Amino acid sequence: NRSQFEEIDKAYKELENGKAWSDVVKKFSEDPSSAPLGGNIGWISTGSQFHPSLVNAVLSLDYTPSYSKPIRTAYGYHIFKVDSVLKFENQEQKEQWLYTEFEASDYVPKDPESLRKWIQSETGRKIHNKSISEITQQLFPDFQKEAMVLKEGVAVSELTRDQLQNEDNIDKELLLESFEEAHRELYKYPNRNYFYLIYADTDSLINEAIAFVNEGNSIKQIAETFPQITVIPDSLKGTFDFRPYARLDTMEVGAFSDIIQDDFESSILYLDSRLPARYMTFEEAYDQIIIDSQPDRQALWEKSLKRKYGMGIESKNLREAFEKDKSFK
Repeated sequence: NRSQFEEIDKAYKELENGKAWSDVVKKFSEDPSSAPLGGNIGWISTGSQFHPSLVNAVLSLDYTPSYSKPIRTAYGYHIFKVDSVLKFENQEQKEQWLYTEFEASDYVPKDPESLRKWIQSETGRKIHNKSISEITQQLFPDFQKEAMVLKEGVAVSELTRDQLQNEDNIDKELLLESFEEAHRELYKYPNRNYFYLIYADTDSLINEAIAFVNEGNSIKQIAETFPQITVIPDSLKGTFDFRPYARLDTMEVGAFSDIIQDDFESSILYLDSRLPARYMTFEEAYDQIIIDSQPDRQALWEKSLKRKYGMGIESKNLREAFEKDKSFK
């Protein structure tokens, strides 16, 4: 809302006037988790637990300035400060860094004996040296056999998942062959509208944006000129399925729609162009090819298991066992 933008604008002006980052965070931040840490929200990368709008905003930052201009995401308004950037050559390098960080963190007890004594003094409960698994095996002899079956099953499942879903293990040449064989039938874009969704807290801000474009300025310049207005291109359409996109089909290229209102904000559509149907490139179709090719890749993986270890997934046997087991019914 307007008051939030006014607050972030004040914060930005104080930074511009030389106020220390920590002081500005302490004065203006409304995030109870990061404020005591000087605004630190940790590492941000693709797949982070944060909303995509925040992740995309951080990953698109220019790291040269010491802090960004006010930016709006699904959480509200932010000023970002990038402390450092990490780039990994491959997945193995990334995993090694994560392991190192984890082992150095407070989550891993450095002195298990001290931890055991602390738990006993705080809770009054005795910590046994034997693991739960060892105690259970003594009390229930059949448990070990069941545990081994479960352990082996989990191992095979994890190995199969890693083989099929880990991008480092995917044969790109095989994917390219699948793409070329099915290209013309499966992977193409239909006729579509390329548009911009522009939204803000009030109608007056939307009208300012319209006037700004009518004066000869670019749609892409709106967000730079009006930080309190958000502009999203066609590529993020799926994020806002509730928007009435059907009206795009009746609009003229270069025109704005009427203002669209909901309970929280106002928005408007701008039709930039109409794109003709065309076939996708391999890069554009890549994610869908991964999904479509999984059955074939799984079949190849199962054949390799059977050839190398004499084992595989017998779906017929699984189905018969499932039908006989009354606990599944």
